[in-house]
Amino acid sequence: MNLIRSIMSVFLLALLVLSVAGWIWAGGQPSPQMEGARLVLALCGLSAIGCMWLLWTAKPGAIGEETAQAMPKDKTAAKTKEASADSRKKLNRVGVA
Repeated sequence: MNLIRSIMSVFLLALLVLSVAGWIWAGGQPSPQMEGARLVLALCGLSAIGCMWLLWTAKPGAIGEETAQAMPKDKTAAKTKEASADSRKKLNRVGVA
């Protein structure tokens, strides 16, 4: 998981560096273009920082634990057995099995 986070962090840092470089470059543009460019670059930089923060503060496996707690294992096994029995009945009706 940390390898994936590290790779994503490299891309987010590259995005942040490009935003800073664009901010510097936009300073030489005429006023209306500069304001628009800097607004977009600021939003891009802030979103990169926010994504980096969320990426490193999220608990690994939090999503999987929620779904595992939502349905107990015995109900899951029972539903799987019911589904396979239903599919066998359908195949027997068609004459495949």
